[in-house]
Amino acid sequence: MKTSSDHKPTRCAIVTGGGRGIGFAVAQRLARAGMSVGVCDIRDELVRSACDELASAGFVAEGTVCDVRDEGEVRRMIERQTDTLPSGQPTGTADLAEPLTDPTRAS
Repeated sequence: MKTSSDHKPTRCAIVTGGGRGIGFAVAQRLARAGMSVGVCDIRDELVRSACDELASAGFVAEGTVCDVRDEGEVRRMIERQTDTLPSGQPTGTADLAEPLTDPTRAS
């Protein structure tokens, strides 16, 4: 599921556990920092709700149901997200790439 708006992100981030709680707060912060956000969670209703809320706030979000305990699912989710998010490769993904950098700090 993909939701988008007039917001034009320049980078993207994938947030696992992004359907609620701390994960959703991270997704919101990254969206406010100018990123398109891939929201991943094990429960479809949480993914849909998070993407809907991000879209209603004017951000770009792509949702994917994914069980992060399954490496194959994680790899497929990353491939799907990087193919569909408007700004391409994510800034970082835990355990599969470099650590996520703080998008609010200058490089």
